[in-house]
Amino acid sequence: MAFEVKGTLKKLFDQQDFPSGFYKRDFVVTTMEQYPQDIKFELLKEKIELLDAYSVDQRVLVSFN
Repeated sequence: MAFEVKGTLKKLFDQQDFPSGFYKRDFVVTTMEQYPQDIKFELLKEKIELLDAYSVDQRVLVSFN
């Protein structure tokens, strides 16, 4: 089952590289609900390239499972 969150990209963190060859990048999305919340997500390995198309304060739709 997949979930989706619509919101505004609030923060993009730098890529983190680990000695094992693993790497990830975190980002924060502020929801567009009556009571907005900040949600932190992370992308792993090749998926971090998806963030290159976005900038802070841009509206996004995040799908996750």
